[in-house]
Amino acid sequence: MGMGSKAKAGEYTEQAALREVIEETRWECEIVSELGSHASGLGNTAYFLMSAFRECADFGREVTAAIAGVTPAGALAMTSETGNGKARKRDLAGWEAQ
Repeated sequence: MGMGSKAKAGEYTEQAALREVIEETRWECEIVSELGSHASGLGNTAYFLMSAFRECADFGREVTAAIAGVTPAGALAMTSETGNGKARKRDLAGWEAQ
């Protein structure tokens, strides 16, 4: 799953990532580990391994069909299917940097 956002003023990268997960999936997660980061034309991109532990209140829109645990190879395959070409290129560059 890929999501992207810039950290808000005074927000750490980890806080922004956790906020984005809630906004996009309605699930609260905890960060298990940082998988790495890289600089791109869109700024610094960080990758985290997270564990979902609680579904949040409905935000009034359906944005996620499912949350699934995947292997790194599965996550790479899913990244390759991202519909947004610019985001796909950025995220695949992050995989190559690992």
